Amino acid sequence: MIRLDCEGVSDAQATLRVAGRIAGNDVDILAAQLHQWLAACDRVEMDLDGVEQVDASGLRLLHSYSSDHLTLRGGSAYLRALMSHEGLLCAPLAPDSGKDLT
Repeated sequence: MIRLDCEGVSDAQATLRVAGRIAGNDVDILAAQLHQWLAACDRVEMDLDGVEQVDASGLRLLHSYSSDHLTLRGGSAYLRALMSHEGLLCAPLAPDSGKDLT
């Protein structure tokens, strides 16, 4: 199961908190939402702190978006290592601040 919470949308960016799994049928749900948000703004920033699992179809979806349009943030150390191994950049978040460390 996936949970998506949009924290703010402007013409420039939507900030999206993702929790649960980016796997199976949930990938289609995320893909539809990303398509809608990117039609409304230039880029989406995804906070992955609540993500527990990403399967191969989830990785393909994340790869399909250019880094110019999708920024990945947060996630567990394991998830960030997986993303790095798969060639996806995922910046950590500062503890309890929601601010990017980079």
